[in-house]
Amino acid sequence: SDREMHFPSMSNYPKNSDTAIAVDAVEAWLDQFPQKRAENKPNGGIIQSLADTSAMSLRELSGKERKAARAKAQREHRQALKNLAKQEAQDAKEIAKQLAEWRKEDRRKDSQSKQVSDGMTQAGQEVLDKLLNQGFFDVADWNMSYKYLQRTLRAIRDKGYKVRGERENRIIVRYVLDKQ
Repeated sequence: SDREMHFPSMSNYPKNSDTAIAVDAVEAWLDQFPQKRAENKPNGGIIQSLADTSAMSLRELSGKERKAARAKAQREHRQALKNLAKQEAQDAKEIAKQLAEWRKEDRRKDSQSKQVSDGMTQAGQEVLDKLLNQGFFDVADWNMSYKYLQRTLRAIRDKGYKVRGERENRIIVRYVLDKQ
């Protein structure tokens, strides 16, 4: 009861990833949008919703002058908001374009790295090797989605191998390679 409690890290994410982007690369890309960073915005990016004319108290203004100054400040304020909205839209387009480019690169990497030979993925090649060596493949050994296993088996059958499923209570639990 006097022992110090230890709580392990709760992260479920892999530490090393093929799709991760280096922090330096992200920072370099973010430097393209200096106006998006709060530290680069005047007043920390906070825009007052009402034009302030309190700084114009150097000399007493008449009612007309005060009204004109306030109207001018409000016009400038609205124009600044329009400019910000325009800049936000332009930045959103550039960000979407960059994200699409990164997704395209990820898909290209995935398809290149997973293709081993003859259009067979690395996981599919492992299943085929196990079928050829042991003569069977247990579904319990598969750690990805079942649909992907079905596509893999279809690719193996397309190569000319005859694979049949062994069922247990209407569920396929093992795939067996028939003798050729």
